[in-house]
Amino acid sequence: MAQQVLRGMGLLGVAALAVALAAGPARAQVADDDGDGVANEVDDCPDTPVGNLVDDAGCSMCPCDAPTDANTWESRRAYLTCVTDAAKELLATGRLDRKTRRLVLRSARTSTCGKPDLVRCCIYPHFDPAADVNVGRCRIMTGDRCDMLGEKLDTVESLDSGSCYPNPCSF
Repeated sequence: MAQQVLRGMGLLGVAALAVALAAGPARAQVADDDGDGVANEVDDCPDTPVGNLVDDAGCSMCPCDAPTDANTWESRRAYLTCVTDAAKELLATGRLDRKTRRLVLRSARTSTCGKPDLVRCCIYPHFDPAADVNVGRCRIMTGDRCDMLGEKLDTVESLDSGSCYPNPCSF
């Protein structure tokens, strides 16, 4: 059975994953291009978005944009209930530990999922063109409000749906 993981959780997620993997039996290295914990050769969804819990086939259990059986989430609460239930299921079957479960729930709460009118807005108040990497602040807001900030500040970027945790604002 494939190890279920939450991808893209930054240093905390990497640490939690390292602990979880260290506790399990030794496994051969296998290719997993999207980092969801499911080997490419059995991954039915090879481009799983960052921050999604996945099933054994490597597909999102609670995709941010819409449940697998509908065009949109009925409500924000419906999305959060899906994530809570999926994390509980993975925890009960030993495919997710408690620490990673907390990270999953935090990511879900700091997302646009279930709120189609919102975007992730990356704000770079101290943009330095000479820097190797610029890290901004991620805020959830309407697209119009993000655009208005872009008129006032030099560097603002509107991202599609997803979570602000881990921070997606860097380039």
